Amino acid sequence: MKIRVNTRKFLLLFSFILIISCLILKVFLIFNFPLLNNEPFFAVRALEITKGNVLHTGNLFNNHGPLSVYFLSFVSIFSELNWSSIHLAGFFWDLLILITLFFISRKYLGLENAIISSAIYLVLSVAFYGTIYNSEYPCAFFGLLGFLAYIKFLEKNKSNYLFLAGFLIAISLWFKQTGFFFFLAIFFNELYLNFKRENSFRKLIKNNLIIISGILIFSLPLLTYFFYYTQWKFLEDMIIFNLLFETRHSRIIVLGKFIRMLAFYFGFLFVLILAKPKRTESENEIKKEPKIIHKITRLFMIYSIIMILFFAINRELFGTHLMQLAVVLIPLSMIYYSKYKDNSLKIIRILLIISLLSIFMVSLEEIAREHLNDEKIEQEQIQSFMKKEIPRGSLVYSVFDLYPFLGGYQNPYRWTTLQPNVESIDPMDDFCNFLDNVDYIIFTGHQKKYLGKKNLNCAYSKFTIIKEFEDIGQSNVEILKKSS
Repeated sequence: MKIRVNTRKFLLLFSFILIISCLILKVFLIFNFPLLNNEPFFAVRALEITKGNVLHTGNLFNNHGPLSVYFLSFVSIFSELNWSSIHLAGFFWDLLILITLFFISRKYLGLENAIISSAIYLVLSVAFYGTIYNSEYPCAFFGLLGFLAYIKFLEKNKSNYLFLAGFLIAISLWFKQTGFFFFLAIFFNELYLNFKRENSFRKLIKNNLIIISGILIFSLPLLTYFFYYTQWKFLEDMIIFNLLFETRHSRIIVLGKFIRMLAFYFGFLFVLILAKPKRTESENEIKKEPKIIHKITRLFMIYSIIMILFFAINRELFGTHLMQLAVVLIPLSMIYYSKYKDNSLKIIRILLIISLLSIFMVSLEEIAREHLNDEKIEQEQIQSFMKKEIPRGSLVYSVFDLYPFLGGYQNPYRWTTLQPNVESIDPMDDFCNFLDNVDYIIFTGHQKKYLGKKNLNCAYSKFTIIKEFEDIGQSNVEILKKSS
């Protein structure tokens, strides 16, 4: 007896199981994941804001969008900032993106594609540590809403949607500077419409001015506020620092890393786009297809190309940064997916199931190996030691904000030492003198290699190691006290 497998129904069932599994995993990670990446960076500055301080003043360096910090400061009003509350803040934006993608896909592509889109997003979100708090997620969320407003304009031709698109993109931009690419995609789409003579030049100018007015309405009050308190320091932190940022990696290595990440995370999405099986529709049916689908495809494709080029020429790549690309590639790939014949789709569905399962399992292994190996418990042990041995009010210097944050101490950092590999900005010649104003130092193995032998010798000549923790997040942690 020959067993027939309906790949469409199986993919839907598999997607539903993945959605439930990913959500359960994320809830588990909220309470068991260590603080990673920029989470302590945002938390330290959020707590300073609650004390009445302003970003970009004094030592409050911040090279991310200010709203990422201010949102966490808002969270701190209702809950103490710790592992769970910070991760819950990240999960909040993660869920909003999931819901938005689901409804966009359902409206334009149907319920089945919405379920598959949700499963793809959640798997990629697990791979990108979507539960942690990072600026890319709110940036992607508001950028996606800006795209949705612009799509409504393309449908209804009402200028108020253009203004709303600009306003939402401005919010995205103030969470992360790369929100600018959402505007850039709309600008090039309008340029394309003018080139194809679907829009006049006058309308091109008018539409872009309306979007820019929406951006300015939101941005001007914030610009005025920061220029009043910080003058040019705001631009130095937000723009100049990022333009001057240089790493020790060669462009060849970074490009190789980019290709590997692109192939691993988005390979199956590009298979759906580039493989061209026979379409479901006849030529007449294709002509009747809603024009809005073509416009969405073009807009999302323009954005994807811009982001891919940005990552390709960028000097440093991180998985969470790619989420801005994923939230657009997912519905874009589903548009292509929905056009194919069922016979042609069988092999694609099987590949999609294998890809999703592979990424999910590899991500689970990576999370378990790198971050669930008692790293959170070890962070709690360091926190307990600091609160017991280091007096309140001490100046505790660390390149990494995590440990001063855990102990609740002031970190007298200089903003340049937050990225100690940025030699083009500050060679750190006066680091030894800087340590005269510090009571304690917390070093990790990763940070020490950037300081140089001269600076390390100075630190060890003025400070004594009082405690060492081994294998904390794949590195050692040393706590040093100023010698009497």
